[in-house]
Amino acid sequence: MIPKNYSGFAIDFKYSSEVESRAIVLACTITDTPYRVVHNAQDVKPDEIPVGNIKFIQNILGYIVKPDYYPEYLSDYFHRKIWFTNDYPRENVFIKPSDEYKRFDGEVVTGEQKHSGPFVCSEIINIVDEWRYYICKGEILYASWYDGIGEPQDAPVLNIKFDKKLCCCLDFGLLDNGKLALIESQHPFSCGWYGKSSSDVCKIYAKWVAYGWDFMSKLNI
Repeated sequence: MIPKNYSGFAIDFKYSSEVESRAIVLACTITDTPYRVVHNAQDVKPDEIPVGNIKFIQNILGYIVKPDYYPEYLSDYFHRKIWFTNDYPRENVFIKPSDEYKRFDGEVVTGEQKHSGPFVCSEIINIVDEWRYYICKGEILYASWYDGIGEPQDAPVLNIKFDKKLCCCLDFGLLDNGKLALIESQHPFSCGWYGKSSSDVCKIYAKWVAYGWDFMSKLNI
């Protein structure tokens, strides 16, 4: 479930009641994988896989991770104009901070300036259904519907050839014109778990978190 060079998981106390942490604990319990709860990032040992929010993980990494929400290799799935700017946009577009995750939540611009740049902007698209794909070492480990206008739908097949080392989280949406669009790509840490709570599925999430951390720890920044 975890790479051989790790001893187990270290879960941030502030994050321990979240769905994601509970999934990790369940997976560890049924696989006899060690885990413990820690109270700050400094308590995490080098051979432990940290589980926590963005700030917690970045404290361990030692740097702020710059998002790549719209990677070029997925450009065929953009289906709208995307651009970067330091100026607050005045038109009706969707914005997110381009320099770090969750500096503010993504939102549709309404005219009043609420945040400072830099921003990544995208044209508004009408999404009917949304799915999250958990990518581990170039393979889709799991995919789950998480939002839409009707009942949950099976995740569409992605005919994408991923790099064999890639670990990430991808959100895709079905548009009202029938096209499948990339909503965003995220680095493989501190991402919400939208899977089932069964033991087998929780093991998948734990594996994704473990190999995601291994991927992040080896990035050349």
